[in-house]
Amino acid sequence: MNKQEIVNRLAKILMNMMPSYGQAYWQEDSELFGVLPEFDSMSIVTLIGEIEDIFDILIDDEDIDAENFETIGALASLIMNMVNSID
Repeated sequence: MNKQEIVNRLAKILMNMMPSYGQAYWQEDSELFGVLPEFDSMSIVTLIGEIEDIFDILIDDEDIDAENFETIGALASLIMNMVNSID
């Protein structure tokens, strides 16, 4: 799975979670943490659950930080590294 595929899947998840943002908003460089008022701690928990289910990974507590959740691209990189380490 490449990074763009992960970005696309994340965009779909986030669009379902926050439908007030149009599809055009959800790009690799779209900012998340600290920018979107709807992207609060409960949203992060929901997103982590979705990611773990869809990508069949477990996100460690140490990976839950502002840097990894800053943009869709940063989150996609984290997921890609985790998925590739399983293979």
